[in-house]
Amino acid sequence: MTLVGVLLAAELAVGIGGRDLTAAALASARPVECRPSAREGAAFWLRARSPELGRYCDLLGRGYSRLGSDPKGALEAARAAELVRPGRAATSVLGGRAKLELGDSEGAWREFEQVESRDPRALADPAALRDLGLAALATGRGDRARAAFRKLVPRASLLESQAERQRVYLEAAMLAMGDGGDGLGEAIGLLTTARREPAPPGFSRVLVAALALALDRRGQVERARTLVGELEGPEALERWVRGGDNAAGRVRPARPDLRLVLPPGELCALRAIAAERTDPERALEEWRASVAQGPAGPWVAHARSKIAALSAKSGTRR
Repeated sequence: MTLVGVLLAAELAVGIGGRDLTAAALASARPVECRPSAREGAAFWLRARSPELGRYCDLLGRGYSRLGSDPKGALEAARAAELVRPGRAATSVLGGRAKLELGDSEGAWREFEQVESRDPRALADPAALRDLGLAALATGRGDRARAAFRKLVPRASLLESQAERQRVYLEAAMLAMGDGGDGLGEAIGLLTTARREPAPPGFSRVLVAALALALDRRGQVERARTLVGELEGPEALERWVRGGDNAAGRVRPARPDLRLVLPPGELCALRAIAAERTDPERALEEWRASVAQGPAGPWVAHARSKIAALSAKSGTRR
């Protein structure tokens, strides 16, 4: 099923203005044994049979509370929980997310692989699914990243804020374009859906640039140009993203809680499409950078055609 199909199915399942409580329960970051039991007696006997359970759950709770501010402490908590109850998927989920925050993408991926072998259901939490996708992307596993986001999109309604949901749709769309021409329909559908919903200040510019890029790659050049006309050039985009991207395609926005992660070269492509109308020299520079950063991507020929056209206009060499 495509990302768009999954998204529409999720919207039907959740309903307007509501939340699927069963899905919300399944998406909890807490492992099943650490969730409050509706039956007091069952909880009592579970604690009696597993006296270490309280310590294990406390460590996981401590780890998740530190994940954003102290990922090293979160990783230590995951390791301590592993000693209390070895072989549990939940400890690898926390460990993988902490390692990703610490910049250890390969280590994070190994942890997530352990989760999938121990209990794949432990990756139902949308934040964990996103981190799984980011770890896959950062380690060059584009297909696995797309698979993770396909699972994430229908759970996006469970994220805490509209801004986080918008980020998921945009990241999923940029990943879908990594499928080449087959992914453009998915990307356009996701971005069109995202544009209908409220967005954080400035984020709509990123959505517009991404949609223009997808349309341009699809050959719908005039529609893309119309959208680019809504932008004020790449500076309007950069006021939100601020900074740059590393090898994994990370972007540092004005709001750190909304950091975007894009495939290699795609931030440059967004800047390039945004600059074409107002600053062709800048667009040429960005298209070249896009090719340099993503030489194995499916859109290299498209970027090179842009470089050739802009070079011919400016009289510069390719």
